[in-house]
Amino acid sequence: MTKKTNRTCPNCGSELSPSELTECDRCGQALTSAKLTGQLPTDSSLLSPTIPTPGTSPTISQVGAGLHSNPQQSRKRRWLVPLLVILALAVILPLSAVRIWTQTHPNTPATSLPQPASSMMHVSIKLIDVFCDSKEDSFWTHDQFYAMTTFTTPGQNAQAPLNIQAQISHSLDITSGQDLPIPPNSLTIFDGAIAKNSIIKGGITAYNDTQGLAWANLDSWIADVAQLVETGLTNQGIHTADVGTVTAESVLDLAVKAWYITANLSNDNANQLGTLELSVPATGAASEYGVAHFHNNGSLFGSGGWDYTLKYEILRSPATGSSIPSIGEA
Repeated sequence: MTKKTNRTCPNCGSELSPSELTECDRCGQALTSAKLTGQLPTDSSLLSPTIPTPGTSPTISQVGAGLHSNPQQSRKRRWLVPLLVILALAVILPLSAVRIWTQTHPNTPATSLPQPASSMMHVSIKLIDVFCDSKEDSFWTHDQFYAMTTFTTPGQNAQAPLNIQAQISHSLDITSGQDLPIPPNSLTIFDGAIAKNSIIKGGITAYNDTQGLAWANLDSWIADVAQLVETGLTNQGIHTADVGTVTAESVLDLAVKAWYITANLSNDNANQLGTLELSVPATGAASEYGVAHFHNNGSLFGSGGWDYTLKYEILRSPATGSSIPSIGEA
């Protein structure tokens, strides 16, 4: 008696029904007698591959059998193309978004991260004292000496305006032969952390107040001068990226105009004693002194002349934190 053997699919292992003769209904595997588990072929031709006769082409069934020889490879190929498409989209879409943003926002300024403390220097400039060798007023009255200062440094990014620091010393009652400290007992006219390759540009302008200015407005004057200088540079199209084109002379010129507007003064009544242009590099000696000499010989007999010497100090030290980044070398 012949023992009955259940037929199973060689690919998925499911039991085959009598109607499933050429293909598995579950996985689609092509079936031949040789591939049915549990049943040996009786036809010896199935035990060896069919080799086409020389000079003839293989039959369609032979080609088809070769294509279905490894169903697992076939399934891998089916998944490979969608996977490659997904990976390509993951790369192309972000790049396209960046390009579109750049084209539609050409003037968006790029922000810059604060520079590490190791690349920054803390710089302070102070007015120490003033010596009056000869006052301007030739009569018995004293002069009312004061100084107005303005300095620029790079801003936070290439398109940002330059940083402006302005200062005005309180008027100082002084006469010939006196050497007096700048109130309040030395005055800080610049203080900040800047990149080591930066240069502080600006300077000092000295005056004798003969107009009786309202010195109670000192704080608002300082703020107004700084704002007007910043606006003047911006109106000239000068931003941090253009810091290399800025000169100490141009900064002082804007500062003087700003001061005259703020205090309602003019070249005729401001009594300017002189100016000193300063370009202070971030690196240098830890402490150094300088002097500004404001001098005028006056008339033939010395009437209306003056002679002042203003002493200032520059202090430098490595920055302990990060502050104003420098865009390019000034």
